[in-house]
Amino acid sequence: MDEEEEQSIDIYHNPRCSKSRATLALLEERGVDVSVIEYLKEPVDDIELRQILDLLAIPARDLLRKSEAIYKELGLDDKSLSEDAIIEAIVKNPILMERPIVVIFLILSVVSLFLPQILAKITGDKKVVLDDDD
Repeated sequence: MDEEEEQSIDIYHNPRCSKSRATLALLEERGVDVSVIEYLKEPVDDIELRQILDLLAIPARDLLRKSEAIYKELGLDDKSLSEDAIIEAIVKNPILMERPIVVIFLILSVVSLFLPQILAKITGDKKVVLDDDD
């Protein structure tokens, strides 16, 4: 990355998640200055969640953690649910949000990728593999 580019990096982080901890540790080990947003303590609102989804270019359903009990309790496996209904469920129950999410803001562009793509982009590693235990 060109040293003259200004950037801001945010990680939506859950310290209880091993993938999120590993991502944050990897960024910190490489000296990357990152702003940590513990989204369970500071939940995203409707507008912020929609911005994240726009940056990721994915529908809200792709951001759902299907393994959470609340996913089944709320019937979120119902394919007829609207985008707005899924967003509302995530806003009210932030544990449903897949993590980690890392967003890089560059002066003229925004890049938002899921792990492991984000790690490869930031660290320069061609392939980053984390244990898939959650």
